[in-house]
Amino acid sequence: MSADQENLSVTLQRVLRGGIVDKPSVARDLAEIILKSGYGKRELDRQRPLVVKDRGDFWQIDGSYNRERRPGAKGSVMIQIAKTDGRVIRIELPIIMGVPGPAPQ
Repeated sequence: MSADQENLSVTLQRVLRGGIVDKPSVARDLAEIILKSGYGKRELDRQRPLVVKDRGDFWQIDGSYNRERRPGAKGSVMIQIAKTDGRVIRIELPIIMGVPGPAPQ
């Protein structure tokens, strides 16, 4: 497939269906694959349930682990996936650092 044909295909997907990733369920499935591949099944299970939010041109998928941001633990994952072509825009899995106490005297 030439680059022109590929661009036409993506454009048609966008116009006809809202993109290749046209449903929240597809975005969630992709995020699960990405999370499992990059961080392992244990992290995927820890982050479930994944919450999908429509952000216009992309889906944002947020994990459920440590949303209260307890220090010394991983936070909740955030993955952004473009609707048009399924491209991963951003992935974050923060480590929540604690605030150090007063310096010893």
